[in-house]
Amino acid sequence: MTTRITAAIFILSLAAGTARAGIEIRTEPDASERLQLAAREVARYLYLRTGSLPGKIAADGVIVITEKDEALVTEASVRAAAADLRPQQYGLKTTTGEGVKTWWIVGGDDIGALYGAYRFLEHLGVRFYLHQDVVPEADPEFQLPDVDETGKPLFELRGLNPWGAHVEGIDLWDADEYKAVFTQMTKMGMNMMLIHSYCKDAAGNIEPAVWVGLPRDVDEQGRVSFSPTAHYWNTQESNWGYKPKETSRFCFGGVRLFETDRWGADVMGGQFPFPTTPEGRNEVFHRTGERFREAFTFARRLGVKTALGAEGGIVDVKKANLSLKTHGPPVMVTREIRERLKSLGKDPRDPAVLQELYEGIFKRIANTHPLDYYVIHTQEGWYWHGFNRPMFDSFVEEWNLALKAWEKVKPPFDLAVCGWVLGPDFDQAAFDKALPKHVAVSAMSRAYNAPVNGAFARIEGRHKWAIPWIEEDSPILTPQLWAGRVRKDAADALAYGCTGLLALHWRTLINEPAATAAARAGWDQSGWNPEFGKPNPAPPPSTFRPPAAPGGKLADKTDKPKCVPTPRFGWGKGSFPRRGLPVDDLYGDWARANFGPEVAEAAAAIFVAIDNNIPLPSTYKAGLNGQGAGGLGPDSRPWEFVSREYAFADEFANLRPAVRGAANLERFDFWCNQLLYTRATAKARCAWGRLQMESARAVAEKDPVKRKAVFEEKVLPRYRELVASVGEAYRLLLSTVTDIGGIQTVLNWEGHNDLLGIEKTGSAVSKVLGAPLPADAVAPVEYQGEPRLIVPTKRTILEKGESLRLKVIVLDNRPAATAGLRWRPLGRGEFRRIELTHVGRGVYRVCVPAPEADMEYYIEAETAGGESLRWPVTAPQRNQTVVVWETE
Repeated sequence: MTTRITAAIFILSLAAGTARAGIEIRTEPDASERLQLAAREVARYLYLRTGSLPGKIAADGVIVITEKDEALVTEASVRAAAADLRPQQYGLKTTTGEGVKTWWIVGGDDIGALYGAYRFLEHLGVRFYLHQDVVPEADPEFQLPDVDETGKPLFELRGLNPWGAHVEGIDLWDADEYKAVFTQMTKMGMNMMLIHSYCKDAAGNIEPAVWVGLPRDVDEQGRVSFSPTAHYWNTQESNWGYKPKETSRFCFGGVRLFETDRWGADVMGGQFPFPTTPEGRNEVFHRTGERFREAFTFARRLGVKTALGAEGGIVDVKKANLSLKTHGPPVMVTREIRERLKSLGKDPRDPAVLQELYEGIFKRIANTHPLDYYVIHTQEGWYWHGFNRPMFDSFVEEWNLALKAWEKVKPPFDLAVCGWVLGPDFDQAAFDKALPKHVAVSAMSRAYNAPVNGAFARIEGRHKWAIPWIEEDSPILTPQLWAGRVRKDAADALAYGCTGLLALHWRTLINEPAATAAARAGWDQSGWNPEFGKPNPAPPPSTFRPPAAPGGKLADKTDKPKCVPTPRFGWGKGSFPRRGLPVDDLYGDWARANFGPEVAEAAAAIFVAIDNNIPLPSTYKAGLNGQGAGGLGPDSRPWEFVSREYAFADEFANLRPAVRGAANLERFDFWCNQLLYTRATAKARCAWGRLQMESARAVAEKDPVKRKAVFEEKVLPRYRELVASVGEAYRLLLSTVTDIGGIQTVLNWEGHNDLLGIEKTGSAVSKVLGAPLPADAVAPVEYQGEPRLIVPTKRTILEKGESLRLKVIVLDNRPAATAGLRWRPLGRGEFRRIELTHVGRGVYRVCVPAPEADMEYYIEAETAGGESLRWPVTAPQRNQTVVVWETE
């Protein structure tokens, strides 16, 4: 049922206080909450675009935001054009009658109207990205352009598959960060988020997104009386190449980003690295459930669907014949759960017990938070080691039990299968024959650079979601630019008839080009997809043999692949060459919006050249503390040779003098310093390589006196070079820390790469020299850059009754002399000030208690050295704005 909210007072308030003609925004008197949001959003961005509220814009006209069948659609041509609109679709049109100009935003439903409102704002020059909005400078003379457009999504579901399990990603997202991302997704026309959760003993990866237990352990509020040990990433983590490290040991000013020595996800409640008591373990799941309840409820109001789940399947993949009874239980039944079951007299290998566990999972979710899909993932190891028929048999057996549990509990969500592979090696479309049609089938693209699986084309009559990677975890320490590859994957997904397109990633701001490519490809592929609109080829033939009997056992036990589909654009079997489609238009628009017209063409050309081609100095199989995402290793090549790969960084930096406008310059500096940081990271690797070579020669010297002399003459200068190189990379990185993703990259440098070992190596050099290191060979603790104000999470929509909660970082070597937030109702009145509360080091918090109406605010601080800082950089002329959304 659509919620209806009276909107008349809202419309009158926009037009009040002026005798001049202006823009009126109309919705139905009983407009739904999404239509009301659309109207408020159009008003807010008109204010940012022109400097005036709609009622004060000097122009005659009306903006009508409504659904196709509502009485407000009085223009015959508009009603006729909108008649065929379906849910999620919209129509934009400008008409003139009786001297009044009308801009129509008409949806096939209220979600379609909301998408139409954001698309209308893009015609005004506004751009929406995963972390932020970009709005041109206010122009009092701005005139609304005529529009005539119909929007129809190419995929029913379009969205994100954000990951964690490393320091990067969702492990460190709180409810506000989730809400901020859901908001930006809606602006970009995306409506689905799928979250994977590791839920197995291996490597300690048990995440609290999915609780596993018995129905008896769950109460009506979803609170549990037993929980396995689970945790999200924190600085006491010891996994995937990370080592515990207190933030007070961070160098080059990184310490200022963190208020405590032990730091991590808020749901952990400071129980680092993991809870050690039954009460603590339960509390982590309670907090996680509350976070999802708050965030997923907000997502549902925006029309964004949510999905989460854990991996299934049994561990023993080496046996010829697998079954739950003989080789179970599945990976999600961890040691603590097995012991709990045995203490209750239950056999963990009993299929009936597994069904009971799924009943517990479904009951707890249903009682805790909204959800649209529970996802049972194939195991990650099945991608690396193969997915044969016995493994498939046992997985289908588990699925049958999960389906029985789902039918018994009747939770308010459906089911999906997903994984690192679409299906088993013998037939990658096998799930289509083994699972009911209401179960969605999805998969990440196999390996980072693999194309979308052509077997999707053989799956029919069900939801099927392609999940290409817009970010790879191996080189996650620096920017990755895969917009062209994402377009190619989106084109393949469309050709294979996929109903969903989800983008896999960890970070937000740094992935804006590729995320934008994915979002827009979900709505329109004309202009860059050479086969868009052409008939699709016949899908490859299937040699799949259906189950011989109920229960999922298959007649054919051979593991030999019988059908390897050829992707539509002609890549051969097992071949994953570099691929992509044109992105000139995408980067042209992105550069113009972010940096201004003065440098747009030249900036876009640089990004087009390095898209799918940017050097990636980090890798998974490196890192001082062991392999893991974003690892750095020494590079023995001369820097003079390696530096040629990074000529684009200077080319981009040379454009800076031509950039105009404080906001354009801030965004330019972010990307400029990210490119320079990438180069500095590669240079630090070369310095490390040279140091290792000199150290090896010095250590080989048998004579202690000569060895000391070699250390003084050869090793110490190389060590100085390494410290300086790491310091330069760190300084450039800190100059770009803007969101949680930037903070996570700092944590990777410190906890995984250990700053290329400068502390350990420095101690060794000092020991050989028999004296403390010179001051210029010691990594400073102090911040080396200019003072900055950082607000990691940007909320632009609050629900009525919700407070605006902000974390603010004053990046400087001393606490600020003063720090406060100034706010007022949108476009009117005097600013009121709220003092920021100092939490620790450079970290502050502030709260605007439940604002009653749309508002604007900015943050100001005076450093201990007397420098004035403001966020956003355009304040107080143009401030951060927030809509207060009235919902039930």
